[in-house]
Amino acid sequence: MLLIPPRRRGALVGGLLVFVTLFLDIFWVWQITHWPITFFTFVQSVLVLLSLPWLGLLGYWLYGLVTLRYHLDRNRLFIRWGTTWQVIPLPEIQRVEVGVKLASPLRYRGAWWPGYRAGRGQVANAGLTLFYATAPLARQVILITPTLACAISPPDPEAFLCEFERRRNMGPTQWVEQSFHRPAFTRWNFWSDRTALGLLALEGLTAAALFGRLCGRYSLLPARLALHFDVQGLVDRIGQRSELFALPVIGLIVLAVNLILGAFLYRRERVGAYLVWGSAAAVHILLWVALVQLAG
Repeated sequence: MLLIPPRRRGALVGGLLVFVTLFLDIFWVWQITHWPITFFTFVQSVLVLLSLPWLGLLGYWLYGLVTLRYHLDRNRLFIRWGTTWQVIPLPEIQRVEVGVKLASPLRYRGAWWPGYRAGRGQVANAGLTLFYATAPLARQVILITPTLACAISPPDPEAFLCEFERRRNMGPTQWVEQSFHRPAFTRWNFWSDRTALGLLALEGLTAAALFGRLCGRYSLLPARLALHFDVQGLVDRIGQRSELFALPVIGLIVLAVNLILGAFLYRRERVGAYLVWGSAAAVHILLWVALVQLAG
């Protein structure tokens, strides 16, 4: 028995989120390329960059939505969401509740907008709950097993419950193991490594600070200024103020190289990866000192 949940509302809202994000990106890029360089244009550039992973996450969630389906037989309930699938043996299901009887989820994490909920949260009387639903909580069906619960939204909850009871009463034809599959990258230990995430965040912030400092000072700088001094402290090179962007660009190159090198080291030698990522932040600080000396 294949069940396709209603997806129109969730797809429309998700598509609208993508459209609004792209519209803002195009507007900000237009302003960045047409307006003078200021700290405000730097902030817009950062927002455009941050929108890229957000668009990727939206695309991942929408892919899960359009592929969401449930398959029920005498042995199991099979749930597919994107590249993730869940197998729940019918004998393992201790009880079935409708969402209206349960409290709202606590500490929820995942996609959540009108017509769509895909993620995990703690639900009163159900514990850890995985959501694969396109209906409000009041119309979701909660399947509770000894280890976790799953919330789904079949097109007709009452018909689903009747069919579920009928098939479970018939008894299984074979033993099925409860299982959960998700993409390998979501299981990387890296996502829970606070040291690595903290170092990468510091590296990104120090690289961004270089651009932010220069953009904030750019309109106050003369068109031509001293760019280099000899050993006696005398100016031996004068150039355009735009040449100062070489410093944050160098910081960006260091960031990219160290990210790649640290990623290769991380799986074999975490301490080495930490040192590589930490050294990038140190280089950015030295570049910051040089930028302050040249641009004030």
